[in-house]
Amino acid sequence: MVTPGETRLDIRIEGDLVFYGLQAKPFEPTPDPRFLWLGGRRRHGLDRLRLAVDRYAGLVVLAGDAGIGKTMLANALIADLGEGATVASLGSGRLDPVQFHRVVARACHLDAAADSPGDLLGQLQRFLGEARRTGRKVLLVLDDAHTLSREMFGEIRRLLGIGDGDPQARAGGAVGALLVGERVLAGPLPEPELAQRVVLRWVVEPLTPDEVGAYVAHRLEVAGATRNPFTPEAVHEVWARSGGVPRLVNALCAHALVLGGRAMAMGSRCASLTIGPDLVKEAARGLTALEQRPGPTDRGRRAPPAAHAPRERPRRRAAVMAAGLTLLALTGAAAGYLGSSQPPTSAPSQPIVPPQPIVPPQPSAPPLDRPPPRLPGTTEAAPVRPDRGRAVTPPATRPPPSA
Repeated sequence: MVTPGETRLDIRIEGDLVFYGLQAKPFEPTPDPRFLWLGGRRRHGLDRLRLAVDRYAGLVVLAGDAGIGKTMLANALIADLGEGATVASLGSGRLDPVQFHRVVARACHLDAAADSPGDLLGQLQRFLGEARRTGRKVLLVLDDAHTLSREMFGEIRRLLGIGDGDPQARAGGAVGALLVGERVLAGPLPEPELAQRVVLRWVVEPLTPDEVGAYVAHRLEVAGATRNPFTPEAVHEVWARSGGVPRLVNALCAHALVLGGRAMAMGSRCASLTIGPDLVKEAARGLTALEQRPGPTDRGRRAPPAAHAPRERPRRRAAVMAAGLTLLALTGAAAGYLGSSQPPTSAPSQPIVPPQPIVPPQPSAPPLDRPPPRLPGTTEAAPVRPDRGRAVTPPATRPPPSA
């Protein structure tokens, strides 16, 4: 995908004008009100902006990604206000309060060279208060408003609050501000009181595939083309590689026209008045700032990856792995050195107990009131005297005397 902020295109061959019947370059990067396309959701969004600025006094936020077309929409809104409105346009949000007041005073045809900041602010308060009473439209337009400081948001709140509660203020008189910037403005503003004055917040979305086709055809028609050289497949390839961002659509289509005109000027056999998807892919490879990202989806299909994306070389991969291993080894060595340099943690002292000898278990002696068991094949044991613990031999019996 082409990066919005870094698109550089060198178009020095006029073959695209000659061979495609164009009277002007249809895809120039500069905002040209002649090529403003207000199809689809953009016309509805611009109508809401006009209504918010015309009928309500407050803050209007116009946010979106880089290259989405916010500047052309803001210029179209300013052109619709006409000469009856006073518009103070600030091209950059990086201003301090004094510079901000001087730019607004200059747009209001006041004395912007006042020495004192208090005098300058006093002139602005009187002018804006009179505009509220006479019904004159005053619009402050701040581009790159996402770069504003909190202090600057406070100054905007102060200017918008001039004339509040004035019983002589007319309903038609409105002092408003238009903040134009990136998508971050869609979130909460840093000044809570200023956030309460937001009457409309419009986040401009990228173009759909059908809107890209209508956008390309419109710009070709304004440039004088009698036919559209881009095939439907080529338009879909433009959408897939640009993500629907108008600035990137312009870059791809302009380069594709240059490549097609160059091929026909050189008499190439593959030259044709029809631009297909292959020529769009070649145009994408020829841009100096090309970045591959996951593109938008169309019914679940992701945009194809750019064919020019360089592959990682084996040598570079090996060098990266070797550097990682070296760093890992150095980290381990440093951890070991730091661990060895610290003294060991002393444990609390415990009394040393000598080892005890192991005593084998002794068989339990039979009770004294019972005779020991008699084994098979043995005679009955002599009774044991409990007082001495030894056997007593019974007296021998003598035979009776013979008669």
